[in-house]
Amino acid sequence: MTHLSNPLDSGFAIDEQQQAKHQVIYIFDIVEQLGLTKPEIYLSIREGQFPSPVDLCERELGFLKSEFDDIYGALRRGATLKDISVLVFNLHQQRTRSSLMSNA
Repeated sequence: MTHLSNPLDSGFAIDEQQQAKHQVIYIFDIVEQLGLTKPEIYLSIREGQFPSPVDLCERELGFLKSEFDDIYGALRRGATLKDISVLVFNLHQQRTRSSLMSNA
């Protein structure tokens, strides 16, 4: 069972596409879906082969579901580690641009 939350769920009206982009999936769901351990996932993050988590609150992390879906889809299509690294880099760039645009 996947547990999703929306860190932007503050009562403001946003369209469904924006809302879907900000859904969060937790580490235990990723462990279950990928069959990896938490240390393996964090090693993949350090090696640039998995997107970094986002802070949800002081002691809680999650992963953007849209980014996880992109990585999971690429893995299912047989992407190489280099392909995954490029995808992760691009996802981080998109996240940075989105953050900069929302702060402007």
